[in-house]
Amino acid sequence: MMHVSEQFNHRVWQAFSRLIEKRYHRNIRFSPAMNALDLGREFIIGKGGDLLVPLMSKNQFLGCILVKQGGTLETSAMREIQGIIEKIGSVLLDVGTTMESDIEVESPLLDQKKHLVNLIGGSFDFRQKVASRIQDILGSWSMLPWADAGMAQWNTDDMSSLSDICIFIKELSELSPLERQQLVLLARLPETMRPHLILCTSKPLTDGVQNQTVDPELASLFTSSSLFIDQLPQEPLRMREVLEMLLMGTKHLQLDGSSLV
Repeated sequence: MMHVSEQFNHRVWQAFSRLIEKRYHRNIRFSPAMNALDLGREFIIGKGGDLLVPLMSKNQFLGCILVKQGGTLETSAMREIQGIIEKIGSVLLDVGTTMESDIEVESPLLDQKKHLVNLIGGSFDFRQKVASRIQDILGSWSMLPWADAGMAQWNTDDMSSLSDICIFIKELSELSPLERQQLVLLARLPETMRPHLILCTSKPLTDGVQNQTVDPELASLFTSSSLFIDQLPQEPLRMREVLEMLLMGTKHLQLDGSSLV
């Protein structure tokens, strides 16, 4: 009988390994078994402080992902890792057309183009909330803050294998001139080599171009997919509908209050 790890989609496994290493500075490995009595616990910490996360697909136990020294991370980081593993559980295995069909149903936007989104205005907490909703709609594995991404150290392998995540820039004005150049270079890469990018600004990028605080090329890359988030509906389902309009490009994306009623 073929071992579960032999059925791994190696591209997904490599990308996931790189993501955990880049974001949390931890290494991972696969284990085919674990104590069944541990499955009901919120966090499973093994010997030596390793974090064990069950790998499940359609309620079937496939083994577990061992995150080396993961049990020494902050509680929020451990929850994030568990959430990522829950998302990739069904796509980690090569199960042919059934897997592809499942992905299409669960995440209809997953195989479409990579998105460059500009969120305008709003508090930091609300920006992060909206960005998380966008990440969920896209079916992305994780949302990685720009400050944690270490973009200057990424190579071409990183770009291609980490392309299914969202990079979140909480405020453009906080980026250095060099970081802004890196952002432009990243946004210009082929879609297969870059992640989704969610850029937050206090004012429209066109205003920055006019007062010469924003590079015109940066503005041109993001302004066609901009959203004034203070005008978003507060009701969750209506908010999701508007965000899906943004991501699917069904209308002009510089939405104002009149666009949302």
